[in-house]
Amino acid sequence: MGRVANSFLLVFLALSQLMPMVEIVSIIKIVALSLWSVFLTELLAELHFQCFFHFDDDPGSDILPLCLVAIALRLLLAKAHS
Repeated sequence: MGRVANSFLLVFLALSQLMPMVEIVSIIKIVALSLWSVFLTELLAELHFQCFFHFDDDPGSDILPLCLVAIALRLLLAKAHS
C-alpha cells in the first residue's frame, strides 16, 4: 500500500506542476468514481454468482431477496454506464 501511496503522490506532484489545482481535483474525482464503479461491479458480479450457486442448492432458501437486490443493482449500474 505504501508504494501505491508514494506513486500517487509523485503523480500528484508532477500534475501540480503542469495543471491548475481545480483540474487535478476533477481528474482525481473521475479516477475515484471509476475505481469505485469497477469495485462495485465486481462485488455485485460475485454476489450474483453466489446467489445462483446457493439458490440451486436450496431453492427455498432466504437468499432469494438478496439475489433480486443484486440483480437490480447490476442493472442500475449497467444503465448508468450506458
